[in-house]
Amino acid sequence: MMRGFLLLLLWLVVVVQSAVLYLGYEREQALSAEVAALHDELATLNNNVAELRNKVAAMEQQSVSAMVAKANKVIVQGWDAIIDSVESEMGRARAALTELDAEAVPVDDQPMQPTE
Repeated sequence: MMRGFLLLLLWLVVVVQSAVLYLGYEREQALSAEVAALHDELATLNNNVAELRNKVAAMEQQSVSAMVAKANKVIVQGWDAIIDSVESEMGRARAALTELDAEAVPVDDQPMQPTE
């Protein structure tokens, strides 16, 4: 009788332990599925963040302040080109004047021609 009771008790312990292991396995499977779903969601969110950052960068480049900065840069480049052109023309004009001055004979150095 004692032996039967111990056998029944041992059987009961094995059944309870099996039930606990099974429930732990089911919980582990559920948590693994939840972790996989969270990884997928994280990947999707990371992609969304990257897309939004690209949109923000594009919007910043198309913003009014960016357009003003680009326009200012173009204006400054235009003025630089105009100034360079004027300086070049002034240099050529100086060279031409210097050349003309060198070719011209001063009035005091000209011999006097007899008058009749």
